[in-house]
Amino acid sequence: MADENGTGYNMLVSSKAPAGMSDADAKCYSSRYGDIGSKDPRDHYLSTGEAEGRLPTCARNLTTDEAQRLIYRTPDLQYKYGKTG
Repeated sequence: MADENGTGYNMLVSSKAPAGMSDADAKCYSSRYGDIGSKDPRDHYLSTGEAEGRLPTCARNLTTDEAQRLIYRTPDLQYKYGKTG
């Protein structure tokens, strides 16, 4: 099922929000990564989380099949990761 972007994926990153996180994203980040404690989720993501590959949004992780379909349809990803990820 395609979304308004025609991609079939909901784009949940709020690029206009600080650190690319809306308030809802920050809350999800805190819930998902309980080890950040009382640190600000946006600050933690920028200083640590991004380098660790943490997800900064409420989006769920892709399944292997979803990731493969995304790579298959995205030439830039194929170039970077190969056709099988």
